Amino acid sequence: MKLFRGPVNVCDKNDNPLDREAGRTARSTCEGGSSDTGFLCADYSPIPISDDLSYGFAFHIGTDFSAQNPNCCKCFEVQWVSGAAGEKNKRMVVQVISPGGAGGDVVAGDLIIMTPGGGLGPVGSACSAQYGSGYDW
Repeated sequence: MKLFRGPVNVCDKNDNPLDREAGRTARSTCEGGSSDTGFLCADYSPIPISDDLSYGFAFHIGTDFSAQNPNCCKCFEVQWVSGAAGEKNKRMVVQVISPGGAGGDVVAGDLIIMTPGGGLGPVGSACSAQYGSGYDW
């Protein structure tokens, strides 16, 4: 397992880390795909620890993308209470590594678990921008 310190990396569409300045100024995948788009690196995939526990990363939704989020860098334990994961008492410890903005069915206070490819919430373009139109969860 890799351990990371410092700012979160941003990758290009082929999972190659961008240098810090390019990553800082890259357009979000949520804005569509192009040569200046930043994608979540696959290194930030959830990490299974046991049958009922995994580690991962999350956005904590504020009122807008530019909001200073007091929960950045804090860790939270999430426990599923419904669905297939809830039936198996699945838990996840996530570290909040970025603020996020509300939109669609995502509201302030939500915790969005980050998964490379993403785009399954109110912005559905990330998977196809990174993996092509044939990609299907």
